[in-house]
Amino acid sequence: MPQLITHNIFATEVYENLNQDIQKSICNSLPIYKMYAQSFDTFIYYFSLNFKKVKLMTNLRKKGHKTKVNKYFINMINNIKTLNLEKNEEALAYLFGSITHYVLDSTCHPFIFYKTGVYSKNNKKDTNKYKGLHMNMETNIDAFFYINKFKKSFHKVNTTKDFIPKIKFSKNLELIMNKTIKDTFNIDNSAKYYFKGYNNSRWLYPLIINDKHGIKIKIYKVLDKLLFFTNYKFEYFSTYIKQPKIYYLNIEHKKWVFPSNEKIKSNESFIDLYNKAIKKAIILITGAYNVLNGTVKIEEFEKKIENLSYVRGLDCDNSTYMKYFEF
Repeated sequence: MPQLITHNIFATEVYENLNQDIQKSICNSLPIYKMYAQSFDTFIYYFSLNFKKVKLMTNLRKKGHKTKVNKYFINMINNIKTLNLEKNEEALAYLFGSITHYVLDSTCHPFIFYKTGVYSKNNKKDTNKYKGLHMNMETNIDAFFYINKFKKSFHKVNTTKDFIPKIKFSKNLELIMNKTIKDTFNIDNSAKYYFKGYNNSRWLYPLIINDKHGIKIKIYKVLDKLLFFTNYKFEYFSTYIKQPKIYYLNIEHKKWVFPSNEKIKSNESFIDLYNKAIKKAIILITGAYNVLNGTVKIEEFEKKIENLSYVRGLDCDNSTYMKYFEF
C-alpha cells in the first residue's frame, strides 16, 4: 500500500474537495479522520508480550484487507445509525477516513504489485529479487508527494510531528470500532489494540524510519549484509531519500497488467490512479453521508462500495493469485 504520508496527503485532498456540509461534519475531528486513513495498517505497530494477541491483530489486519470489505462498511454505517451517532464527528471521521484508505489501496495496489512483485519467504529462490521492493516503492512515492505538497526535503521529514499527532480516544469511537470489527470479523476489543498501535507509531517512526542525516541508512545497509537471511531489506526503512525514483510513477504511461489477471491492462501512471481514487473516494464518502442522512438507500451505496480486495483490486471472492509482474 502507499505509506503513511501518501495516505495522509490523499485524505487531506479528498477532504478539501468534499462539499461544505460533509467537511463541517468532521472538521473538528480531522486527526481521527487521518488516523483512519491508515485503516488496518495501524495494527502493524501493535506489539505485546502476549504473542497470541499480536497474532490475532496481525490476522485481523490481513483479513481486513482481503475479506468482507463491503460487509465491513455496511456494518459500520448500520452501527452508526443503531448507536445514534449520525451526527457524531468521530464516528463519521472513522467511516470517511476508512473509505479513503480502501479506495487508494484498491485502486493503486495492482499497479504497485506489478512493479514490485511479491516476495515470499516460502519461495526465496524465485522471489528474492522482489525482497523489499514494495516498501522501497512506497517510500519513494511518499517522498514524491511530500516534496510536491510541502516543497520541503523529504529526508528532513518529522513524521510524528507532521502526521501522527496525539489523539484522545473517546468512548464513542471505541464503541463504534469495537462493534463494527466484532460484527464483521468476530474479534473483540480491537479498538484498544488499534489505539495502542497508533501511539506506538508515534515513537517508532523517529526511532526506526526518520533519517535526517542518513545515519540509519548506513547502519541498515550493513545489517542487510549481516542479516541477509531475514525477510526484510532494512535499507528501505530509511527516509533518507533526496531524489525520489520517478521510475515508480510510470509517467511514460507504459502498459501494465493486473498481477491477478493479465487480461486487465492499463497504461495509467500512479498519478493517474491517485487522481482517479480521489474522485471515487469523494463519491463514496458522499454516498455514505447521504445514507446516514436518509436520502440514499444503503442498498444503493453497497453497490458503489463494491467488495474489492485492498491488495489485488479485484473482488474479494476472486481468489486468483498474483503472478503477473514487470519482471
